Amino acid sequence: MSEQEKSTQWTIELLAHHNRLLLQAIGDGVCGVDVNEETTFINEAGAAMLGWTASELIGKRQHDIMHHTKQDGSHYPHQECSICLTSKDGKLRTEKNELFWRRDGSSFPVEYTATPILENNELKGAVVVFRDISDRLKAETLNQQLLLLQRVVNYIHKISYESIPLGKQLEKALVEILTIPWFFNQSKGALFLANEDEKRLEMVAQVGLDEMLLTACAKVPYGHCLCGRTAQTNTFLHVAAIGDQHDIRFDGMKPHGHYIVPLVSGQRTIGVLNLYLEHGHVRDAHEEEALNAIAHSLARLIERRQAEENLLIRNADLEEKVRERTAKLEDYVESLQKYQHQLIRSERMAALGSMVAGVAHEINTPIGIAFTSATFLKSKTKKFSDLAQSGQLTYEPLHDYLNVALESSNLIETNLKRAAELVKSFKMVAVDQSSQELRKINLRSYLNEIILSMRPKLKNTKYSTSITCAEDFNLETFPGAISQILTNLVMNSLLHGFDELDRGEIKIDAFLHDSECVLIYQDNGKGINPDGIKRLFEPFYTTRRSQGGSGLGMYVVYNQVTQKLKGTISCHSAIGEGVLFVIKFPWTLQEDRSLALQETNGLHLDS
Repeated sequence: MSEQEKSTQWTIELLAHHNRLLLQAIGDGVCGVDVNEETTFINEAGAAMLGWTASELIGKRQHDIMHHTKQDGSHYPHQECSICLTSKDGKLRTEKNELFWRRDGSSFPVEYTATPILENNELKGAVVVFRDISDRLKAETLNQQLLLLQRVVNYIHKISYESIPLGKQLEKALVEILTIPWFFNQSKGALFLANEDEKRLEMVAQVGLDEMLLTACAKVPYGHCLCGRTAQTNTFLHVAAIGDQHDIRFDGMKPHGHYIVPLVSGQRTIGVLNLYLEHGHVRDAHEEEALNAIAHSLARLIERRQAEENLLIRNADLEEKVRERTAKLEDYVESLQKYQHQLIRSERMAALGSMVAGVAHEINTPIGIAFTSATFLKSKTKKFSDLAQSGQLTYEPLHDYLNVALESSNLIETNLKRAAELVKSFKMVAVDQSSQELRKINLRSYLNEIILSMRPKLKNTKYSTSITCAEDFNLETFPGAISQILTNLVMNSLLHGFDELDRGEIKIDAFLHDSECVLIYQDNGKGINPDGIKRLFEPFYTTRRSQGGSGLGMYVVYNQVTQKLKGTISCHSAIGEGVLFVIKFPWTLQEDRSLALQETNGLHLDS
């Protein structure tokens, strides 16, 4: 053999060696078949997938070994096989999901491409590159399952805002749950709500149950049968067949299994989901996880509706208490009015006049606080109702509203009791406290009365107040608006300006300038930063949200000044320099008195 021939031979062997290395390095299966469908080569990865060694497959008809049966179990004729066809007609073919069979008789899904082998334009067979797609199909299946699960969860969330009875909501949710095919359910199931007082479950929704079950399972005591045990133990339960745990059974009951899922709120079971399974269905961790997610959504739906129902009950109780207190107060007011007429006709009217004024002033504070609390609670209830009806109710506004309701009811009860005691003790004449009517007042006297009414807040403190105003400063205005403005400003100083300060001073100046009443309010407290000044009059802006601040105080001030008094208000402040408010409004208002009367919210007593 010549040197050239030896070199050529060596090159051929080297290329063959490299080709073998490449084949063995490929993770996919690679095999070749000739025109007789016999295996000519296969790499180690491909042989391992099939459970053979490479040498055992050489010369064997690949179709008879690994491609003989379809997915439905029927015979796969070789003349329909894409690999065989490519080795015969030379056309490239790709299959996305077929089965290859292993030596042990098991199968696995593959995708493969059959490419013709040509030598000098002569068809020599085909090379097949195949890949085990088991993991990919599992991932795709899992993804489809998750999409179905998410659809159900989203549907439950959606119907939780529908204005239909809870039982109807749960029935619609159950129908949607039973559309999930991979639970292997029998399209039958039921939903129960827990009756903690009676220690039992009560069926509120069902699909496909027999008449006998509807009667027998209408009310299930805790600890009884599968659902009762789940409610008692608060644990997920699976049974593959009818067994000893089935306390409720009857002749003719068809074989089946169950998934029983507790619906949990905190540590309490508030309901149970019961799904019927095919007999012998094996417990699956993935199914259990999915059902727990669905149960969580159902529990949130139930919690929301029960919270709404409890809130309606609390509101009704509160309204009834307000009506009762109001009725008692009206009786006291009627007695006070009668007694007033007696005093007018009495020769002792002069001696009792000062006493009447003092009592009327004292009673104004509890009545005003109670009425303001009731009005504020009514406003909050309206807003809360709007949120509930629009489906935008969340835990935070619910929590805030309950706190407001409790605080307001306590204020109403405490102050109405105080007012009633004053009325009964002194039987005084009430002075007209209609603060929303347009009338003439002496501004200096009225400002003093407002500060005096806040004596409970100011006494026993080192916070002082001073008022500078001409004694003959009379004007026609809305006294109630001025009272609301000044009260809110003083409270703002006490709660924010003087917070953590031992002492403080509030100054109020009032004077007439160019037919305008100018009211200047200032304190020497901590002051407000620039950002706070920009947002000061925004509704719900507060730096004390965690301490129960509503953020409405300064918003009310702004509205009273601009809307009721037809004026303007400005704020000037800096950190450490206190705060100064400048309020300007017309000296005499000409607003329609009929409109003013319509807006009146105060208590009217005959003078």
